[in-house]
Amino acid sequence: MKERNMVISWATYDWVKDCVVPIMRAPKKFEVLVVCKDNVRQIHNCQIELCEDALYAQRAHDLYKIGTELKLPKLHNLMFNEDDLDIDKLTANIQLSVLLNNINKVYFSYNKLMLTIMSAVNKKLDIDVYSFDNGSWDSLKHHALGLTDPEKEKKRKLIQMCIGDYNNTKQIDDYEIFHKI
Repeated sequence: MKERNMVISWATYDWVKDCVVPIMRAPKKFEVLVVCKDNVRQIHNCQIELCEDALYAQRAHDLYKIGTELKLPKLHNLMFNEDDLDIDKLTANIQLSVLLNNINKVYFSYNKLMLTIMSAVNKKLDIDVYSFDNGSWDSLKHHALGLTDPEKEKKRKLIQMCIGDYNNTKQIDDYEIFHKI
């Protein structure tokens, strides 16, 4: 079976900060799915209140640039609104995306809701599922990808492309850590 991977990011930039190294190493084997519209948080260093459409447009533009830089074949935004989230609809969207794209490994940004959803998806579809961005979650079933110096530099460049992020100056760690569900 051909390896097909999906990264599911809760917010626009989670995946760039915590799960970009596997994509950098094999971009043709990956696609990215962003769950939330993420059009409410203000843009980094922006002194004026921007409308939600402007925030979304900037973040969409950032994703386009980052996806192009990585040569990602697919990058989708499900456009869910965090304040009015239909969990059943989100679960169905994720399951359908995994099935239709023949995905056999999923990386997702950790939060309790996504853990519940991805545990159910894993049980139903029997795929490998890993969470990222959960430093406080202690697990023996984890693996770490060490970053080379060129990968750290590329990751730094990608994070700096996140113009719409409130915190695009994150320290680049030596590893990205993934916890098996």
